[in-house]
Amino acid sequence: MDDVHLYVAVRYVENNSVRAGLAKRAEDYPWSSALSHVQGVKDSILSDDFPLLKEIADWREYLTISDKEVLVEGLRRKQNGVNLSIQTQRRDTTFKLGGSIAINGVCLTITDFSVDTFIVDVVKDTLTRTNLSMVRKNDSVNIELPLKVGDRLEGHILEG
Repeated sequence: MDDVHLYVAVRYVENNSVRAGLAKRAEDYPWSSALSHVQGVKDSILSDDFPLLKEIADWREYLTISDKEVLVEGLRRKQNGVNLSIQTQRRDTTFKLGGSIAINGVCLTITDFSVDTFIVDVVKDTLTRTNLSMVRKNDSVNIELPLKVGDRLEGHILEG
C-alpha cells in the first residue's frame, strides 16, 4: 500500500461515523481518534512515527475532503421503504444489477441503472438506523464504490 492508499483509507475509516449519521463531524464520535488529531493531541494508540501525523497539518480540512459527491435525483416511497434514484457524473463507473455501492456509508444493492443514474432500495429498518431517512431530492450524498482486486483501497471498510 502506498501513501495515497493510506491517506484514503484513514480518511474513510475516520468518517464512517459521519456517513452513518452517528456524528456530525468525525471528531465528535467518541470512539474515533479524529478529535486527538484535530486538536493536535498525541493519540496513545498511534506511535510517533505514524506517517500521517507528520504530513497533515490541518486534520479538520483533511477529514472533510469528499471523493465522490452525487445528487439525489428522485425519491419514491414504497410500502417497505424508499427507492432512491442517484444521478452521477461518473461515466467511468460500470454499474451492474445487484452490484454493491455505499451511500453515506450505508452499503446498498443497485436495483436498476443507466449511463449516469443508479437506483437502490432502502428498507424501513435501514431508514430508521441511518441518516438516509433525512435525504431529500437534490441533496448531495457521498458514494463509495466496492473494493475490487487491484484497485485503490477505498471499499467498504468497517470500524467498530
